[in-house]
Amino acid sequence: ARRQLDLQATKLRTAHAIAAVVHRSVDLERAMGDIARSLVELGGDSLAAMDLELRLGELFGSAALAASEQAEALATLPLAALAHRLATAEQAGEMARSGARAPRAVAEVPPAEPARPASEPAGTPRVAKAPSAELAALANGDAAEAVGPLDLPPPASGEDLLVTGANGFLGSHLVAHLASSLSASQRLWALLRAPSHEAAAERLQAALRARGLRAGGVVPYGAAAGSVVAVAAALSEERLGLSPVLYERLASEVGLIHHVAAEVAFDRNYAELRAANVIGTRRVLELSTAGTLKALHFVSSLNVFFLLRQIHGQRADETTPLPATLEPAQVAGNLGYTVSKWAAERLVDELFRRAGGAFRASISRPALLVWSLATGIGNDEDWFGRALASCLHMRHLIGPEEAAVPRWAPETPLSARGLDLVPIDFAARAVAHLGEQTRTGALSTSRPTRVPTFHVSNTTPAEDGLVTAERLMDLLACSLVARDGAALDWRFLPLADWALEAEVQGAPVLPVLHRLRQGWPAQQRTPAERFAATYPEPCPPFDQRSIEAWCVAHGV
Repeated sequence: ARRQLDLQATKLRTAHAIAAVVHRSVDLERAMGDIARSLVELGGDSLAAMDLELRLGELFGSAALAASEQAEALATLPLAALAHRLATAEQAGEMARSGARAPRAVAEVPPAEPARPASEPAGTPRVAKAPSAELAALANGDAAEAVGPLDLPPPASGEDLLVTGANGFLGSHLVAHLASSLSASQRLWALLRAPSHEAAAERLQAALRARGLRAGGVVPYGAAAGSVVAVAAALSEERLGLSPVLYERLASEVGLIHHVAAEVAFDRNYAELRAANVIGTRRVLELSTAGTLKALHFVSSLNVFFLLRQIHGQRADETTPLPATLEPAQVAGNLGYTVSKWAAERLVDELFRRAGGAFRASISRPALLVWSLATGIGNDEDWFGRALASCLHMRHLIGPEEAAVPRWAPETPLSARGLDLVPIDFAARAVAHLGEQTRTGALSTSRPTRVPTFHVSNTTPAEDGLVTAERLMDLLACSLVARDGAALDWRFLPLADWALEAEVQGAPVLPVLHRLRQGWPAQQRTPAERFAATYPEPCPPFDQRSIEAWCVAHGV
């Protein structure tokens, strides 16, 4: 009985401790007394959810959070129910350490239906917790569905180019590069999500300017003639959300499609990414086969190769065929984004196989895309950009105190680990080249059973191509000292200490800090022999010049 009373007291203290944490996370006075509501119901967003997870981990330990291991689960539980779980776990841990027998569980507060964001309709199905078997069945069914008519149309004679996801990081650089080499008779159709064609043109121009790219020549569809025509589209909808007249015009005038658009979200499952990444690819394939058979270059993800390496080990490379289906365990063990890209590749692959070589297609899987060497402007919203920006913000670099001392330990191709960093301007040129090679038929093979696939990778030898965390921080430290003598007082901190400091200072890396706490990402070198043999320009090394370009763009 005493232990049951102790548990009730612990629950009360825990609830008030949680309420105090929520109060700091969302800055709401009502959180101090309203423990029947969840963080989401009290106005907390995803950032506040991550903050809650981190702070509760510090207060109660990671073991106590095991029952609610995701920030989303913590954020949607009523504070009283969360307090019950943590208090029970805390008391069980104390008894285990003392050798006492745990009491019979008291009645638990029934779990409430997870609170819905204000923007989510009440009838929207909740798929975040879908079982792996259901997700695998959905993905396998999508991947096996045939696309295009049984009798494929004749090859396209149109000269125009089309790019989806034109305002994205890679898409905007690809648009800028393609626009610079258009012939007088060519147009570049730039598709992106927007409420109108005029808004699409404004959004594309803004994306180009923000990345230091030429924004001239962009006009909305329906305006006066221009070399780059911005089109408001919705890829997952019938006819890409376009009018029948515009769709028929694209079907007759376009000769090559670059499908770049994708939703990149590492915290969402397959069902949540299906519309953008799989249905969207299916709609693009339908356009490819509408009226005439247009060439297609599909930009996938190196994550698909990582999936293949899990299945085939070191034998996996650019030529490794995709599995026809995925097991539930493979779906559970990979990001929903990875599974969606696998399914999209399977759709392209199946149409290519069915066409027997008549459908000209290729796939690229870019590695981690970083800033342009010409402008130093990168994607400051991905984990890598946020991590480097946080180094500047805190004046702390990652690594032990001796991190600036060069390492001379020999490494083999199998033992080396690091980041495959590819400048975005190089990647855009490579993708444009692969697309043109696809259109002309230069990539055709005598046995058209698998779409030619290329790993857009940094093939520079040693650490200039496979960049270790130590090498990255050494380059950044050298650049900072050379540009700012005050950088001599910067500190190298082990990753765990650096992450804690980032949390205290609210550094830009905070939204993805929970992932970095698991360790700095590092992979084996990417096999890219086919890419290196097809694209003649070598990837620039990641060296002092690379990091200097980034420092200049960030005002260092």
